[in-house]
Amino acid sequence: MSLVESILSANDGRAVAQIAKQVGIPESVAKKGIEALAPSLQRGLQRNTKKRGGAEGLLDALKSGSHARYVDDPATLEKEDSIADGNKILGHIFGNKDVSRNVAGEASGRSGIDSALLKKMLPMLGAVAMGAMAKNASGGSSGGSPLDALGGLLGGSGGGEDSSLDSILDLGKKFF
Repeated sequence: MSLVESILSANDGRAVAQIAKQVGIPESVAKKGIEALAPSLQRGLQRNTKKRGGAEGLLDALKSGSHARYVDDPATLEKEDSIADGNKILGHIFGNKDVSRNVAGEASGRSGIDSALLKKMLPMLGAVAMGAMAKNASGGSSGGSPLDALGGLLGGSGGGEDSSLDSILDLGKKFF
């Protein structure tokens, strides 16, 4: 399952419904926005796992954080501290707010959704993405090791030579 599929299906779609409610848009528009934004999140995560210590940092964050709560109870996304956590996640993924703005602008061009709405969605989406990965890394999916599922979320094919999936899988043996 890809990261976007995992986000869209999180808690039987309740995460999408919560994001739509908070932004004040129909669920179909929120889904379209997520589909436009999630690939950038995925690429940012892939890029970060290739950096020295990046895979370790991601696994540590997934293991020690309480990110699964965003999937288990999407209503937590209403809280200011959840939005702050989502912004911190985006900071780790993208590096700075300018990149987040550019991501929203690019996704707006692809989806036709106003970039201001997409910018509002990004912190919640970042939180749900980490929640989905945390659940998968802790064994929340069936078949294979938990890290196989995490690698799948990040788009690893298992056949690439310099794959972020390989880094995560090798490193994960130390943690799980």
